[in-house]
Amino acid sequence: MKKQFLILSLLLTTDVHAQNDISTFDGTFVNIPSVKVGEDVYSNVSLELLEDLKFKVNGSDGAIKTSDPALAEFSGNELLIRTLKHQELIYSNLILKYEDELEFSFVSADVPLMTSSSSFENRKTDIWIDYVSVRDKGISEEISKDYESCICEYYGVVYADFDLDGDDDLLVSTVWWGKGNLSDYTLENYRSVPVEMYLNDGLGNFIYTEDLLVGAPPLASNTRKAITADFNGDIFPDIFLAETGFDGSPFPGATPTLIISNREGRYQAKEIDEQAHFMHGAASGDIDSDGDSDIVAVSFDGILLYENNGIGEFSKSKINYFGSPSGIFNLEVFDFNNDSHLDIITTGHYWERKTEIVFGPGFITGIEVENSDMTKDHVVNDIQFADLDADGIKEIIQSTTGGEGNWYGGAYIEIIYFDENLEQSGNQIVYQDPNRKGPIDRTFPKWIPWLKIADVNSDGKLDILEDDRHDGTTLINNGDRNFALSFE
Repeated sequence: MKKQFLILSLLLTTDVHAQNDISTFDGTFVNIPSVKVGEDVYSNVSLELLEDLKFKVNGSDGAIKTSDPALAEFSGNELLIRTLKHQELIYSNLILKYEDELEFSFVSADVPLMTSSSSFENRKTDIWIDYVSVRDKGISEEISKDYESCICEYYGVVYADFDLDGDDDLLVSTVWWGKGNLSDYTLENYRSVPVEMYLNDGLGNFIYTEDLLVGAPPLASNTRKAITADFNGDIFPDIFLAETGFDGSPFPGATPTLIISNREGRYQAKEIDEQAHFMHGAASGDIDSDGDSDIVAVSFDGILLYENNGIGEFSKSKINYFGSPSGIFNLEVFDFNNDSHLDIITTGHYWERKTEIVFGPGFITGIEVENSDMTKDHVVNDIQFADLDADGIKEIIQSTTGGEGNWYGGAYIEIIYFDENLEQSGNQIVYQDPNRKGPIDRTFPKWIPWLKIADVNSDGKLDILEDDRHDGTTLINNGDRNFALSFE
């Protein structure tokens, strides 16, 4: 194997010039910005396509001194190219087998699931999981023991193709509830707990892994919402955690966590804000229309905008329109009025502050959304947008539960309809269970934290589901605004 390393090192001394943030193929040449060969890293490596999917080393700019991970790696037998662009197509995990002193032959490649700049779009997935059973029992018991915590409800779930093999994997961020009955839930006892990454084996099984993490799993402090987008532009999806910290007086907050990929597709946490925030919701999208994904978050300090410079570095400001954030606990970013600019939709304690759609790009005007009489005193947990009645106009679909005086009592799903002028035209309660009270044992929430919109019966109509399959709450869309309740 030392011979292969030596031969390739010598071949890579020939001078060619190409520079890209991702490996590229123009139909004749594969250009790789960096290749690790043994302990060395070579820049701008070129391979020329021969016949029968064979490639010949054409040269490189030579060895460079860098601590940055490489975009490809030669093991002595195989060349792994992590990501490659050909015209408008993206490929991943390309394997080229070393044949002789000059040539490699193509073995395999994956087509990854692409990550949108919109965290709302990235919520969409073909998988439907039970939040309780998807976790590795041994890992959850180990965390429970090490962190003196119950195996309890949680809300931080991200679906993303972390290993770029073409299917959605999972990142789970749980919550520290102590014993679960709140008897020991104090600021002095409070703990941050590690996130968990699960890779999809393609057969519906999710396998716990730490292989894609740099070091130990990052710790999170009561993640209320987890979102994903490609924040640094390297094809690999990244994660932002909106964390509240200790959920009780004096509400000290936590510094929000960004879990970001490097060129090797491995993940490491970093703080994007030195200030602690009681952060209850977040969403991402290209707010400033510069081609990358920015983050909007709601905290006790206001509606915060983290503007991305394109490589996963952020500058913070406040969106002045909202003034005091009182009553706002969640938000989404979505182009509600179809003008090609993202809007910000805020919601939360409806009796304190109505759900509001604030229009981009200026965020200086907005409209309020009216709940039905049944849900005017509710907490709005989640909002989705979809054209359920096939009239070409998006509806708001929201999950609500009891508010002040009946905290988190019951579970409700409401559809809010609009006309072509974006005037609200009606409300429809499609699910209500006032006796679904909880949490009781905190195994899982009895209210509905997150919704999922999908055509589960493949009839061409979008259905409404509870994102957690534990109860399997499903509303089958029969057309004409008629929904049938079932439990999967």
